[in-house]
Amino acid sequence: MVDVLLRAGAKVNAVAQDGLTPLHIASQQGHADAVIQLLQGKADPSIKDRLGRTALHWAASSKGEGRVVDLLLSAKANPNATDNEKKVALHLAAMEGKVDVVTSLMSHKAKGGAKDMDGSTPLHYAAAGGHANVVSALLRLLNNKGVDERNTWRKTPLHAAAEKGHDSVVVLLLEAGAKINNTDQGKDTPLHCAARGGHQEVVKRLVNWGHGGHMGRQKKANLQATNNVDKTPLQVAESGDTPQHEEIVTLLMRKMFLIK
Repeated sequence: MVDVLLRAGAKVNAVAQDGLTPLHIASQQGHADAVIQLLQGKADPSIKDRLGRTALHWAASSKGEGRVVDLLLSAKANPNATDNEKKVALHLAAMEGKVDVVTSLMSHKAKGGAKDMDGSTPLHYAAAGGHANVVSALLRLLNNKGVDERNTWRKTPLHAAAEKGHDSVVVLLLEAGAKINNTDQGKDTPLHCAARGGHQEVVKRLVNWGHGGHMGRQKKANLQATNNVDKTPLQVAESGDTPQHEEIVTLLMRKMFLIK
């Protein structure tokens, strides 16, 4: 149908009120055949919509297959084009947990450490989303560079994973050398974040990290660390009102030898 319309004189780069071109829409919907025909008809992959997004942004964030991303990259789409929030396609792919797209973008020289307007990297978004496969891929492709990168709120990817309760991601980041006691803008450590969220498994992981085994030389979580309101992780957990918070309180008190 697309090729029929183009032969009939349809404008391949026609822009709708929202700034979307046919290529934006086809990419967003994951319609590879339409994307091929539009690109053959000289569709411009660099055009941005009102959100500042290119077709590649939409392809990277869509639920469709990664083939559209590969088609756009082959057509010289810029993997480092930024939208109005300074996000590149890699941010969006990481957010959606699309490891195949992340790999394709990185192989086309996408900047793995790109920061958006909040100072967050793709690794921050993958960690916050609990996308362990993407976190693993980014760490491997970046040789663990950026594992302790901070955003505007001085949160590292480990903070992001801990406050959302993503234990498998916490393990990957710690194994990559993430500093367990980094503090954010509010002087919260990842342990504060996990305790506040009632994430029992992450708290257990953090307080036991570095105790023996091949990680024995790594720094241990500071149970006495205080944030900017002078609260330790234990005191933060005591403010919670769920059974998980109660379990965390008990665990931390035992670790601090306050109870048997």
